[in-house]
Amino acid sequence: MVSSVKRLLTLGFLLTVSILGAQADPRADALNSNTLGLLASETQWLAEAMDLANVLQHQNGLRILPIAGSGSIQAVSDLVFIDGIDAALIPADALTYAQAQGLTKGMGGSISYVARLQQIELVLVARIEFADIKSLAGKRIATGPAQSGSFASGELIFGANNLDFLRVPRQGAGALQALERGQADAALVTVDVLAEAQLNPAEFHIVTLSVPESLSGTYVPAIITPEEVPGLVAIGQAYETIASSLAIAVFSKDKNSKQHEKLKKFSAALFASGAEIAGQKNPTNLSADIPGWTRHGAAVEALAALTSDSKLLVNGDGQ
Repeated sequence: MVSSVKRLLTLGFLLTVSILGAQADPRADALNSNTLGLLASETQWLAEAMDLANVLQHQNGLRILPIAGSGSIQAVSDLVFIDGIDAALIPADALTYAQAQGLTKGMGGSISYVARLQQIELVLVARIEFADIKSLAGKRIATGPAQSGSFASGELIFGANNLDFLRVPRQGAGALQALERGQADAALVTVDVLAEAQLNPAEFHIVTLSVPESLSGTYVPAIITPEEVPGLVAIGQAYETIASSLAIAVFSKDKNSKQHEKLKKFSAALFASGAEIAGQKNPTNLSADIPGWTRHGAAVEALAALTSDSKLLVNGDGQ
């Protein structure tokens, strides 16, 4: 018994020495100062995080670690409180919702952004008998679970339209399945999700959405074309909807912190590779502003340091 205790104590001592030795290793400092944890707030944005990692890996000595998140609202808290998460892909309207709900108060800093990665077009799909958004009052609308970005979008959009509705906690393809199975009367999804579905146009249609005046700093008008959603949008038709932005969000800390220098390296690599990154899915201008939000100082410095903007501006949505 005594012998076993001694062995355990010796093992614990050796483990402690090993850990302390690893922490003292100068290679650990170099790795940590150049490794950036990039959180994808939703599963659907994980591919974008992987794309960024593939393009930016080893530029300026960077190492990008994509991390799968568990919802855009949760990601706001994760970005602030979890060590190792330096930036997060979060829809800008989810940030607006979090701010409106007071979720960003008392954090000892503020949420800002490095770049606007792409436009997110939102689409409201309903059963054919519901002609417009007002006809959905009191009906069941799938907007996603409470921590999701689509839930935040629904709360903002329907709240601005003074629309009371029954929330169905399904999102993405699951929201469209609930609609098809009669478990919901409408679903709020992104245009990418709708493009992959095969809804019967005799049963379902796209409901027009316009930007509420109170949310003009959060959303911009967008048009859905037959090329984007074949089937529900006939040739020659187009539907008005609204769009938010996918932001590379960060939590602003002391300018002299190690994080600031890391974000400056990341921003410089990001903007220098702008054309390659933006052209992968939805072309956009990475240097474009996100209305209502402030660009992080490290990103501002990286933009100012560039001698040419030829790599920043690409043919995109112009936002």
